[in-house]
Amino acid sequence: MTLLIPSILLLGLVLMLPLSTKAQPGSEVLYRNPHGRFAVAVPPGWQREDHGDDGVKLSRQNTSCEVTHLRGAASGPAIVSQVVGQVSAQWQNFNLVDEGEAMLAGRSGAFAVGVGTNPRGVPAVFRIIAAGTGADVLTVLISSPQSEFASLKGELTRIEQSLTFGTGRTTGVQAEVDPAVAEKLAALDAACRAGVFTREECDKKRQALVNEGPASRSTRTGSGAPPATGTTAGRAMKFTRLSVRDPGINNVEAVSFLIPAGWKAEGGVQWFPDFMIQAVLLMKITDTQTGAAIEFLPLQNFSWNPQQLVPMPPGTNYMGAIIWPPIGDVPQFIHSFYASSTLRQLQNARIVANQDLPKVAAQSAQYHGVSDVRAGRVRYEYEAGGRLWEEDVYVTLLYQPTSAAMFWSVISGYSFRAPKGQLDALAPIMNTTINTLRLSMEWFAQYQYVQKLFVDRMMQGIRNAGRISDTIHRNNEEIQQMFADSYRRSCESQDRISQSYTEYIRGVETYRNPYEDRPVQLPSGYSNVWANASGEYILSDQAGFNPNVGSNVEWRRLERSP
Repeated sequence: MTLLIPSILLLGLVLMLPLSTKAQPGSEVLYRNPHGRFAVAVPPGWQREDHGDDGVKLSRQNTSCEVTHLRGAASGPAIVSQVVGQVSAQWQNFNLVDEGEAMLAGRSGAFAVGVGTNPRGVPAVFRIIAAGTGADVLTVLISSPQSEFASLKGELTRIEQSLTFGTGRTTGVQAEVDPAVAEKLAALDAACRAGVFTREECDKKRQALVNEGPASRSTRTGSGAPPATGTTAGRAMKFTRLSVRDPGINNVEAVSFLIPAGWKAEGGVQWFPDFMIQAVLLMKITDTQTGAAIEFLPLQNFSWNPQQLVPMPPGTNYMGAIIWPPIGDVPQFIHSFYASSTLRQLQNARIVANQDLPKVAAQSAQYHGVSDVRAGRVRYEYEAGGRLWEEDVYVTLLYQPTSAAMFWSVISGYSFRAPKGQLDALAPIMNTTINTLRLSMEWFAQYQYVQKLFVDRMMQGIRNAGRISDTIHRNNEEIQQMFADSYRRSCESQDRISQSYTEYIRGVETYRNPYEDRPVQLPSGYSNVWANASGEYILSDQAGFNPNVGSNVEWRRLERSP
């Protein structure tokens, strides 16, 4: 079947034409298609342009969102497939980063998200979602420069979520919506966007709520979708708990932390039995839509003794530490140690900011019992894949001089990267992953035991992962008791260091986790924050939002710490 899509639908996105009709400033308005085919919310500050009988184009800055009603068209997935093919031919370096099933205006459909350089030569994000069949198909096409996408993502989501078939009113009369039902629908909408319920659960709960109100007693036009209530559904964000297991130690959980729902993780715990720091978390967590990423970097011990009787060349592994002269400058360390290996994209990058983090350094010095610790954040700017990027690298360096030599280490290292213009907005979200990192008691004790064997020159017993596992399995309970106090002090220190980081990253607030009775740092700006016993969090600014409604999982509300 040949799919007929109005050419102006794609043309408007490709050219990002200026628009002339403005929405009322300061308030959201409901646009109704003049022929009663759909209704959609227009957020404050967005411009509007009608596209004949079948569509409307909304625009803000250089971002455009086009809503089109198609008649006699194929299914949503078929439309998505064809449009993606057309965009792939028109854009340069176009890559599809996510696709799948989706709901739009209460009907099943499909979506796809891609990134590339649009015909105007601008690195941009493209998104399409389509739902319906036959005479009733709605499509939403979004084109947004990567520099704008993060800041407008919430409003674009609002536009999609507000879309309904028909006019949002009953035949001949304005649809009545019970205020209590409207509030529940808005809360449910936020929960569904956050991924609290499956698509099928959302459909059933939404229909049940609609049937509660007076509107259910009227005959609806179009698809029978719930009428527009005028209630803003608000923002919602979900964090899921990621558990990282270590095959090297009986596949126990090594570490856990929160990641934004939908972000993908790769990597894990890697062992280096010939070095004093024998296991390191080397992972990357990526937002598939924007390419933004959190990366955990290698850690290492170093030593330097210029008076050594038998000099060894720099780079030599001597008793588990690398022979290397101490580097006291954080940017220089990043250039020497990370840019040559893990962060090669920084080799020709430009430093645009360099910030000392004295409170982080002070907390680390207190825990390790040393006086010289330096912590810093360095921001880089560079081009990769035809796009401009920004990257913040966080490093903590520890120095411990002795009469025989200088011992120094990189005890913490990670980076946040995002397309230029998006990093500041994403930093509080990324910081949540870092500040919720928790080593498991079992893994911590076993790692400390293995490290003790190394120090005791018993490497013959821990040369391979299999023998590590055997040794630990035989002594597991005794090992955990041996290192319980060290684990407690490590957790307390990590909490203090995490709190120190929040003072340097804007947009972060500290809450108290009611299940663990410990602080957790989360993005600010949300009036409702909830957690469950599985370690998942939901943040929403929707008044009355409660994920316990219709859920078989207990959620507890978090309070801000004083």
